[in-house]
Amino acid sequence: MPPLRRSTRLRRPVSAGADPESEPEEEVTVLALMPKSRKPRRNASAARAAVEGSENDAERGDSEVARAPGDEDAGSEAASGEDEEVGEESEIEGGEYQQEGDEEDGDEDEVESASSEDQDEEEESSAESDASAEIRVRKAEEKTGKADVDPNEIEPYPFSKKTTRAYEGPFKRQRKTPHIFQYMYGPDEAHTMLAYNMLNRWYGLDTLPERPTDDDSTIPIRTPWLPPGFEASQQQAWSEWIERYRKDENIRERQKCVKLSKAGMAPYLVKPEGNLVVLLGPYGEQTEATFPGGANRAISLNELDLPIDGNTSRGGAKHPKGWMFDVGGLVLSLAWAPRVDKTDQVLALCVVPHSDQHHPNTAEKDAYKGSRKHGIIQFWKFSAKKGKFDIMVPKADPAILLRTLMFDWGRARRIKWCPVAPADESLLGLLGVLTGDGKVRVLEVENVKPKERSTFSKVETSMFTLSIPDEDGVEATAFAWVNTNRIVVGYTDGTLALWSLYPLVLLSRHPIHTTYIVDIATGYPSRPYLVASSPVSGFPALIDFTCPAYETTGFTRTTITTQPNLLQWHDHLQGFLSCYPSGSVTETSVGFMHHRYFPHVRRVADSPSLLTCLAAGYTHPFLLTGLRDGSVWACNGSKKIFASRQDRPLKLKVFEHEFRPAERFDGPGSEEAAAEEKFKGVRGAARILQGWEEEANVWRIDRRRSIRNTGQKKATRTPKKKMKKDEEGDQEGENEEEEDGGPMEVDDEEQNSAAEVSGDGDDEPVSKDTRALINHEPFTRIMVMEWNPNLEHGFWAAIATASGLVRVMDLAKGET
Repeated sequence: MPPLRRSTRLRRPVSAGADPESEPEEEVTVLALMPKSRKPRRNASAARAAVEGSENDAERGDSEVARAPGDEDAGSEAASGEDEEVGEESEIEGGEYQQEGDEEDGDEDEVESASSEDQDEEEESSAESDASAEIRVRKAEEKTGKADVDPNEIEPYPFSKKTTRAYEGPFKRQRKTPHIFQYMYGPDEAHTMLAYNMLNRWYGLDTLPERPTDDDSTIPIRTPWLPPGFEASQQQAWSEWIERYRKDENIRERQKCVKLSKAGMAPYLVKPEGNLVVLLGPYGEQTEATFPGGANRAISLNELDLPIDGNTSRGGAKHPKGWMFDVGGLVLSLAWAPRVDKTDQVLALCVVPHSDQHHPNTAEKDAYKGSRKHGIIQFWKFSAKKGKFDIMVPKADPAILLRTLMFDWGRARRIKWCPVAPADESLLGLLGVLTGDGKVRVLEVENVKPKERSTFSKVETSMFTLSIPDEDGVEATAFAWVNTNRIVVGYTDGTLALWSLYPLVLLSRHPIHTTYIVDIATGYPSRPYLVASSPVSGFPALIDFTCPAYETTGFTRTTITTQPNLLQWHDHLQGFLSCYPSGSVTETSVGFMHHRYFPHVRRVADSPSLLTCLAAGYTHPFLLTGLRDGSVWACNGSKKIFASRQDRPLKLKVFEHEFRPAERFDGPGSEEAAAEEKFKGVRGAARILQGWEEEANVWRIDRRRSIRNTGQKKATRTPKKKMKKDEEGDQEGENEEEEDGGPMEVDDEEQNSAAEVSGDGDDEPVSKDTRALINHEPFTRIMVMEWNPNLEHGFWAAIATASGLVRVMDLAKGET
């Protein structure tokens, strides 16, 4: 429960026959959990009758109480000598006691003095009970050095007679940031201060991280919620575990890979329909770059998003800021390989042809048979060099396709690396793969020697295969790593299963949902057995696999959820990031769910288009969101969650991607033939724009303010006037309908009148704006993105678009 609040009020003790104004004021301190109620005044006769009636009732043992008459009737009946019983108290009115004037007769003074004595006795009894409670609280504070606050205690129900429909709990809008910190990260004072320091470390940055300059205040940090030496112990455990596996002679099948020739690899490769033309650079000064289809060409980009040709940089910018390459298909999933003290970084991509997402009537019935039985995973390497404070910055060398793995288990749908980096330099790590046949396989990916060229290998048998063969139709749909030897898998029937890899055992399985599971995220590394899952039905749930029988919670999202890559754990904030729960189809916000209060969702980012993917930083609190309109946005998630009302968080559009297929190219007039000849063999063109300014993190407010600034005013409706002639009346009605804009049009000012919310953004805006439902070119959208989890490369992010382009960007601000 929240800390007790002490309220101080003044009361004047009044004795019979004394002047109330002449008595000294006495200050009484009372612990106030809710407003004190005031009792109605009673005259002396009614007060004496109440005392006599209570004594008689006590003697007779009768608990029946009659209603008290009014003041005037009670006075007249008391004068006639009739005894009356006391009734229930009248309705309580707010406010302080109103002081009566001194210009009253003696009878009224006597009545007031008697009623004051009765009231003082009741207040003294309540003050004694409150004082005893205050003494107990002070003793607990002196004993422990802090307030005895239980963060898991349920808030007391408000028993006030006033009807309320607002939220009553620890996260009310009136609560300040320290109170929220106490509930989320308390009651341990060390944990609360740790969260405060983490917030202050990044609070001054609004949208993107900054490169360190003079101090280490903005250097990427590992999660602060782990004990010292955690990573070293995990690597040691991983080395011992893999050593036991390799020495076990009872294992029947081990991973087997064979190298393929050019003819053997042809059915597996993704074959784009043609070249891709890309426009890069600042607006108005863009340059054209061509990516040959299937050539795996990569280019290096500078700060102005212009290509770097060898050692020559365009636009006057010399420092490389990232790379761009074309994979020729759709990137369904990507993942950075965890590496320790390595300058080169490896990115894994699972790619499928664009033809897989054509109209469903032309798609094949079986997802892992026929032409769709071939799967492919690409591994790209990126070179880096050390900058200030040992922070890695990109080199001008182009990215290299390191190796390619192929198999016959269907398309690769999801890939995730084991979160523990291997100590053996000959390995890149363990890679989990969800394939089209509904199984999860774990592959041991070997590193490529420095002088070795790109290799193409076919995996015939995997290291581990997780499946339930006894149940027909039950297939895996999502998975996540718990630790080196544990994987949690979600299935089509809505169950979650916890697997052990070595030995290969299904440890437990629980029916959490009833429909297809879309996303799964675990709380690794600080809380690995906390598993959040999001099904198609829209009821996200959180389960603790250490005690799954009763540690389960969730909340309702009244919309169907089919979009993956929208659920992720953020270890710095100790919570999950996902879509904001709303019944509106135009909801485009990202919500944060703390693991202690999972059903209570706080807004983190608002977007102008529907969400397609998100990525939270592993070494910082910054968030990236990808939208259907091809734009990528960045914001400081921690600042948005804990921002005060006076501080308005900001967001930034990192870049915008737009794709146009070749069949939609326009050849103007006589130049049509020349245009067709120029773009022969081109599958389409993409344009990438960047250089936007930061803006407020609530886009509906910005839109309304822009309308006000431009001077647009709501159209005023003219009331109809009675006309003598019918023709004049009809003509006036037509003019009025034209002025109002028609019955089906919605005024911009009216539809956004309810959308202006407070700075914290916790209230769900009621908006009728349907711009989020605008359909864009299918290959314009952002497919998937991820921040680099390695400490020295924590500012790098990989972003894949539906056109086939993949961008690796160093998003840190400042000089290298």
